[in-house]
Amino acid sequence: RLVDTRIGRGVPKARLGAGSVITVATAAAKVPASATSVLVNLLGVNAAGSTYLSAYPTTFTNTSNVNFAKTDPTVAVSAAVPLSKGTFKVRNYSAKIDVVVDVLGYFSPTGGERFQPLSSPTRVLDTRTTTGGHHRKVVNGEVISQKIPTTAVPSSADSVVVNLTVASDPGAGYLAAYT
Repeated sequence: RLVDTRIGRGVPKARLGAGSVITVATAAAKVPASATSVLVNLLGVNAAGSTYLSAYPTTFTNTSNVNFAKTDPTVAVSAAVPLSKGTFKVRNYSAKIDVVVDVLGYFSPTGGERFQPLSSPTRVLDTRTTTGGHHRKVVNGEVISQKIPTTAVPSSADSVVVNLTVASDPGAGYLAAYT
């Protein structure tokens, strides 16, 4: 665990306010300096209202990694985050929230499988809009297939890291991605 704003681990003990940014240094998790990205568990706790967290290397892109509503103030997500000199940033959009960051692993340029982060995240499906071609709510038990466009990821890629998000809470349930 690199960051826990509830107890002051890695950052001052304080909830992140609107627009606040923390810098996470990965050396404490024994991530080598040669690592290009980290796989993290990003947890938001005690959200005071609707907000979202974004994890990114240097420049904020206004893309959420995890969204929160006042009715569901604690949510976690795994994310692959590119590094900049062994660090990355986490930004809170609006309502105050506690943040916890756990490192699960890292990607190295010398590893057997190589992770290549995109310079900017690409949304390939959004059922609220026409992005991805599925323009309606996904119902209980429904399976939808989604191709990853080669404009987002090269056709030579054999896997992708995606962020699945439920935009309006229909109640208990889960989303799963598989091939």
